[in-house]
Amino acid sequence: MNINKRKTILIIISVLTVILISIVSVSCMGMGPFAGSIDEMADQGIEIFEVKRGNIYQIVSTTGSIGSEVQNTYMLQVSGEIISALEKGEIYRKGDILVEVDNSDGMLRLDQIEKDIKKSESSLKTAKINYQKALDANHIAIQLADINTEKAEDSTESALNSLENANKSAELSYESASF
Repeated sequence: MNINKRKTILIIISVLTVILISIVSVSCMGMGPFAGSIDEMADQGIEIFEVKRGNIYQIVSTTGSIGSEVQNTYMLQVSGEIISALEKGEIYRKGDILVEVDNSDGMLRLDQIEKDIKKSESSLKTAKINYQKALDANHIAIQLADINTEKAEDSTESALNSLENANKSAELSYESASF
């Protein structure tokens, strides 16, 4: 009887399990991703595809984020209105523009600086010419001064000779008059 008792208990447990599973599945039919219409499924974020005959291609795409041990801070060297900039979390690759700044004020300043440089170069050329003219004038003045110095020395020597000759003539005249 032990075996019959076991069979009876096993049958009762099996029947209760089947009844319990039926109750649970009937109560769950109105819940979850498979409950309701196709529109309700789309509202839950489930994609529905129509199957057609054709070749099967596997396409996988994913999103995510990359953490970096290095955080870079960039300081702009110019000021101006920001035309466009990447936002936090946007994807970029090497060579992409991170920030675009309206640099029209900077370009105007650059044009003015270029004009100022041209004026400075012109002034420098004029200053070099004037410096060379001054050097030439000083060189000529020094040569003239040397020539005038030589003439003055010659004149002084000639005057000294004339004075010595006049003194000799005066002495001779005095000696002739005294005899």
